Amino acid sequence: MTTNNAIICPLTKTNSAYPYLTIPVSLITDVYRKQFSIDVSRFFTGKSNIYVYKCRETGYKFYHPPGVEGDGKFYEDLYSPGSVEKSELSWKDEFQIAYDLVKQGDKVLDIGCSEGTFLLRAKEKASVHGLELNANSCQRCIALGLDVKNELVEKHVQYAAGTYDVVTAFQVLEHVYDVQSFLDSCVKLLKPGGKLVLATPSNEPFFLGYDVYTPLNMPPHHMGLWNVNVYRSLEKLFPLKFVSVNYTGQGRVVVYAYYRARNIANVKSLKREHTKTEWLKIAAAAAIALPHAIFKKISSGIHGSFITVVFEKK
Repeated sequence: MTTNNAIICPLTKTNSAYPYLTIPVSLITDVYRKQFSIDVSRFFTGKSNIYVYKCRETGYKFYHPPGVEGDGKFYEDLYSPGSVEKSELSWKDEFQIAYDLVKQGDKVLDIGCSEGTFLLRAKEKASVHGLELNANSCQRCIALGLDVKNELVEKHVQYAAGTYDVVTAFQVLEHVYDVQSFLDSCVKLLKPGGKLVLATPSNEPFFLGYDVYTPLNMPPHHMGLWNVNVYRSLEKLFPLKFVSVNYTGQGRVVVYAYYRARNIANVKSLKREHTKTEWLKIAAAAAIALPHAIFKKISSGIHGSFITVVFEKK
């Protein structure tokens, strides 16, 4: 573990982050190669480890150092060029949560609008606009008659501050390293009383509870780990009022217990690649993990794997 205790938290911009977890670069590159047949080594040149830091003020966990985020080539490799994930075109629970907030005549901005699924529905009752950094997706949205721009939110706010009733960002925030700049721009884009809707994977403390090494929750895909307590802390950092939280995806006892047992046993390999010895270690750890999962399910519940939060601008 690195001994550098003066890391700036990208959410608070204070020296509030301490080392939480070390992940060998070799593990990251190996799992991307095995699961997706992708070589991500270029993002980690000269680095032997990637670190997870945790903010003392907010509980926000983030990957460090910055500059290991995925680029256009990475996403072309991850998703075949010109293809569209089925999930990108489906109507998601998080879309419905935001749609229900939109009033007739509102002005709506969807950041990272992908194929425009949410905007096309919201267009029924609002003036809709989008930002999308994938040039191909942006052009497809424009072809559908949507007002979508290929630009960063930090640029958009320079000429559109205070103009939106609802701003949404679905599965975007976890990809951003400089989250303070991103969120500050989102808030400034809203009118007073406007709603900000954010949806990300839920990490309590990691995805699915203890799935620490799932590749799509690590760089170069994700740069931050969000949960409800971190979201609640945003009230102290921005002129926002926390309104509601919703979980989607099932909170399953067996899945939670498996990943907790794997974590206790310190097994880092993919599930399909566990050796007999690793399975025995996981089975032994399950004697602790399964009762804990059952108790958690009964007492406080095992939350869904994705979280959608709604804020109101003060």
